[in-house]
Amino acid sequence: MDTSASDVFLERNRDRSLNLVVIYIDLMNSTKLSRTLPSDQFKRYIQVFSSEMTHLIDGYNGYVLKYAGDGVIGFSPTEKNFIGIVDNAVNCALAIKTTIERSLNPILAKNDLPSISFRIGLDFGESGIIALGVEGIKTTMDLLGYTMNIAAKIQSQAKPNQIMLGEAISRIFIRV
Repeated sequence: MDTSASDVFLERNRDRSLNLVVIYIDLMNSTKLSRTLPSDQFKRYIQVFSSEMTHLIDGYNGYVLKYAGDGVIGFSPTEKNFIGIVDNAVNCALAIKTTIERSLNPILAKNDLPSISFRIGLDFGESGIIALGVEGIKTTMDLLGYTMNIAAKIQSQAKPNQIMLGEAISRIFIRV
């Protein structure tokens, strides 16, 4: 079994609560795309989207927590260099927006495929690290808590191609 850096970090911090920046990235209109694109093309569409999001999160020193259907959830621990990590996460969200709008969508248009629309939610705060499932059969490391819920909720409230920051991150940038 391939163990990702995310899995190693989460297992090392199992049953702890840590301050994290959480990023939720949602591919919009995926249900419509799944109906209108041939199955193989739709799968490739999702794979390209997920792959690009993973590379960007990794490139900004974050971890991918999981793929949730057509979405990607990432996180960055803020124990060291707090402001730098928060800044990195915001820059990651901006890089995602730029990559989709200036790179992916022009390539999709050249191939007569629909452009990608997305929503991003970012927040900062404490999240609990927990193993879900049954030990010895199947367990998955996950994050739980208020920050996870808020990042998901603000992402769902974002307009197409919008990045929304939670109150905790907004307060950080107002002070800086």
